[in-house]
Amino acid sequence: MNHYTGNITPGKDIIFVFGSNPEGKHEAGSAKVALQKFGAKYGKGDGLHGNSYALITTEMRKGWPRITLGQITDNVRRLYEVARKMPDKKFMVAYRNQPYQKTLCGYTGAQLMKCFLMAGDIPENIWFSEEWYYAIGVSPEKEIYTYLSHFSVETELYSFIWNTDLNFNIYVKEQEKGYGVFVGNHLRYCVSDREVANRICDILNNEVKWFIIQKFPAQPSKDPA
Repeated sequence: MNHYTGNITPGKDIIFVFGSNPEGKHEAGSAKVALQKFGAKYGKGDGLHGNSYALITTEMRKGWPRITLGQITDNVRRLYEVARKMPDKKFMVAYRNQPYQKTLCGYTGAQLMKCFLMAGDIPENIWFSEEWYYAIGVSPEKEIYTYLSHFSVETELYSFIWNTDLNFNIYVKEQEKGYGVFVGNHLRYCVSDREVANRICDILNNEVKWFIIQKFPAQPSKDPA
């Protein structure tokens, strides 16, 4: 898995992948950058335009249903198909938010990361930001996240998983009892299910242990600004 550091800069081999809407109203965030610097077309909300790729993640029309995570996953799958046909180009995904931070489309980084993981094998010319790479791309963290991504983000089980080192936080509400996964004396993961704790221990190594903790450590109660 490839990654970049800092802001994406224009180049002949660079395709700027950004979150879009069906109407192509590129008025804020990475969509505005795509319009100004990478050849995105106002009114064109999907696919390749100039040196940009519009990935539909949100619906801005009043009265229309929200774009679902399943639809976003399908859109990512189409992105991967296009990338495979253009191996000479670097498709750089513009997302740089932490897993617990919401994007303009209303979904958290963790939810969108899951879409990219569940869309199939990631082409070699898909590049993620350093922030996303260290959240899902570093072994064994990628294997752990891939395992966790099979749980629905709406379920209680998935909601209570977080990683203290990577700011991997999908903590929704207070949990009175859970399982802490420790590496040495350092608390690494908190989960709400014993089977998940066992699986994480298996992925990391045999020296890792989990212990029952009576209350999860305090986490942010609202999204960062």
